[in-house]
Amino acid sequence: MEQERKITNLLDQISQPGFLVQGNHIQAVNPAAAALLLAPGQEFLPMIHTGQQDYADFALGQLCLTLTIGNQHHNAVIHRMEELDLVLLEGTELEEFRSMA
Repeated sequence: MEQERKITNLLDQISQPGFLVQGNHIQAVNPAAAALLLAPGQEFLPMIHTGQQDYADFALGQLCLTLTIGNQHHNAVIHRMEELDLVLLEGTELEEFRSMA
């Protein structure tokens, strides 16, 4: 529980969209992920566009997948840490929009 709290605090410091997954559910999201309408309690597996079997076989380390969020595809890097997965999105449309603004 203490480790999860520390990871959640770290997650809030990351500028790119990121969230924590345990089992098949999102446990925590950072503000950038919340802007993509991700929220705790959402199911994670239905978001996986490519790499479902890779995720099922994933043990430790990092894994790259493509997720579908809000009808858009996002590259994601999964960092497995014991019982939690830290999911960080790369190259999101939101970041491109912010840079144009």
